[in-house]
Amino acid sequence: MVQFSVIVPTYNRLSYLKHCLESIAAQTCAPFEIIVVDDGSTDGTVEWLQNTHPEIRAIRQQNAGPGAARNRGAAEASGDYLAFLDSDDLWPPWALSTYRDLLKRYDRPSLLFARYRDFAELPDFGLLEAATAEVYANFAASHKVAAFAGGGMMVARRDAFVYAEGFPEDRLNGEDHDLALQLSDAPGFVRVVSPVTVAHRVHSGNEMGDVEKTVLGVIRLVEREEAGAYPGGRSLASARREIISRHARPAILEAAKTGHSTAAGDLYQRTLSWHLAKGRYKFLAAAGFSLAIRKLRMSDSG
Repeated sequence: MVQFSVIVPTYNRLSYLKHCLESIAAQTCAPFEIIVVDDGSTDGTVEWLQNTHPEIRAIRQQNAGPGAARNRGAAEASGDYLAFLDSDDLWPPWALSTYRDLLKRYDRPSLLFARYRDFAELPDFGLLEAATAEVYANFAASHKVAAFAGGGMMVARRDAFVYAEGFPEDRLNGEDHDLALQLSDAPGFVRVVSPVTVAHRVHSGNEMGDVEKTVLGVIRLVEREEAGAYPGGRSLASARREIISRHARPAILEAAKTGHSTAAGDLYQRTLSWHLAKGRYKFLAAAGFSLAIRKLRMSDSG
């Protein structure tokens, strides 16, 4: 039996939260418990929850960021799996049943990434398909594929989450990548291939829209890797660095394009040897050229 503790962090998104909770209530596999962590909202979120959803455990804390909110929910959870969902996103009715079936099929892995689809107005879940997945010995073993999921698209076995010490709480982006890397050697990683299990809402308030926070978040991953903070030691170093480099490349290019040259240049230099080791010469040339052009334009404008 799989018991899901559903954890929803929220901050001033009451209108979105209502739809999010409706999607949880519509699950064909009922969750063991639902925990909503209000991260210092001023829009009446907790009061609304207490008045309309007494069955949901509502926790209020001072604003500390999404990582801290997820950690707070995890600390209060008692299910054997933690299913994270952001308050502006939605689940199709089959999300938890898909997770349950895959977790049972693959011997209760430590970490699962959802299959997500972006939406802006109306969610498109597509058709319900048979549950299929890519399966790896651990997260590090997936280094050759572009395995990505935001913090609200992850399912983690609770004991593995405790072992990883949760999400970082420094308010930078990439806290989801850090958690996955903390579980580099934890047994069992599953990446959902079908069906779609999360509808990810794209809007102006998405944290990933902050380019500088994204670059600084990737730099944090690099620093933690260089400091030996991730498990697996030297035997998994190449795999971990390939995973981090895959996040670094789009961050560098986007930062250079949007004028965050200092941060982009710093990340470029910090990962230069990693990219050279993997033969990423086209990327290094393109990124170097973009940074040089930006520097020339800034010099001319000054």
